[in-house]
Amino acid sequence: MRQSLSLYVEFLVLISLVTVFGVATHQRNLAWKDDFSLWQDVVKKSPNKARPYIWLGLAYQRKGLVDEAIARFHKALTLEPNHADTADTYNNLGLCCFDKGWPGLAIKHFEHAIRIAPNHIHAHNNLGFIYLQMKRYREAMNEFKAILRVDPHNKMAKRLVILCQRNLIQDRPRND
Repeated sequence: MRQSLSLYVEFLVLISLVTVFGVATHQRNLAWKDDFSLWQDVVKKSPNKARPYIWLGLAYQRKGLVDEAIARFHKALTLEPNHADTADTYNNLGLCCFDKGWPGLAIKHFEHAIRIAPNHIHAHNNLGFIYLQMKRYREAMNEFKAILRVDPHNKMAKRLVILCQRNLIQDRPRND
């Protein structure tokens, strides 16, 4: 009798644990249904850390909610101005500013990312493309050459250097 009572109690404890953990898992799955909801949840639980704001900013950026992304990136930089991902955050801010039609501010953010991390290929690439769009071919070429110093086999950067050189030749005044 005692043994069957003991088994019954163990069974009830086991069922209770499975139920509690099942409910907890279900609740976590709701929070983790996508990047956006996951990082919103993490920000709620860690409001004084930069990384959750960075990732939430990226989730907003992917959804095209640029103003919200900018706000989250700024919050991350305010919380931890020297975070390991600071250069990436400035690069992402630059992309957001470019999306908003603010090339001057985008340039400042890309330059800031490069000051922090001189070999930041993405920031050099983004800055080079803005200069290319602005027909500032010499500056664009310098950015693509900076990529080649870090990654000499980067085919895209090689092609873009050639493109800039061609545009510089075409734009050179002719003495006829």
